[in-house]
Amino acid sequence: MEETTENKSYGYGKRPLWQWILLYVVIGGIIYALVYYFILASKGGIQY
Repeated sequence: MEETTENKSYGYGKRPLWQWILLYVVIGGIIYALVYYFILASKGGIQY
């Protein structure tokens, strides 16, 4: 059985808020990098 002894004011579960912010920044950065890469690849191809 799980015991929830922590009552937080935000509904993000057991993780602190800064970890969620960091997670969103990392995921957003990866998505941005993929979109940027595909835009460059569609314009001029992959250049080595």
